[in-house]
Amino acid sequence: MAKTLDQQTIYAAALELIDREGTFSLAQLASHLGVRAPSLYTHVPNKEAIVEGVRHLVVAGIDHTPFALTPWPEALSAWARSYLAAFAAHPHAIRLPAAAPVRTGALLRQYEAAVGCLLRAGWPDHEVMHVITAVESYVLGAALSGAPAVPADGDYPLLTRVLTGPAVRVHDGFEAGLTALLAGFAQRLAALEGDP
Repeated sequence: MAKTLDQQTIYAAALELIDREGTFSLAQLASHLGVRAPSLYTHVPNKEAIVEGVRHLVVAGIDHTPFALTPWPEALSAWARSYLAAFAAHPHAIRLPAAAPVRTGALLRQYEAAVGCLLRAGWPDHEVMHVITAVESYVLGAALSGAPAVPADGDYPLLTRVLTGPAVRVHDGFEAGLTALLAGFAQRLAALEGDP
């Protein structure tokens, strides 16, 4: 039975397909919605618009309010955790940011807030996007990764030892990496402020 179509229904259905299949075509999406592909064009102009809509659904849950409320390291850390949660819930959607230029207002507002926070902290204009994209790249990589499986044979004793230790949790690895990344950026900012 066909669903009543509107943009939000189309975007949500596309995200369902991406979560399940890793991607979607217009034909798959129409079939999933119980309609013919031309019916989609009554509500969306093209596939790129659907990708933008799906991207909006995923990033709308990312909290960027810390950029206005806390110092830059804490703000970036909170944003990174929220970003990870959003994309860990939809790991196949990670390819969406690379699929087309970012136009969705939800993500542009986050960038604007992040840029403002970093500029207020003294980061020079030419460094700001380096910081943001480095954190984003780290988060998206973390959302895709997990710990390797414990080897079944005895060929990898060191790997087996660290994987079966009491403190092996993917979340801990993310936090350790994020802490190191932000500490490196703090050193970078200090060095920039020390330049004549």
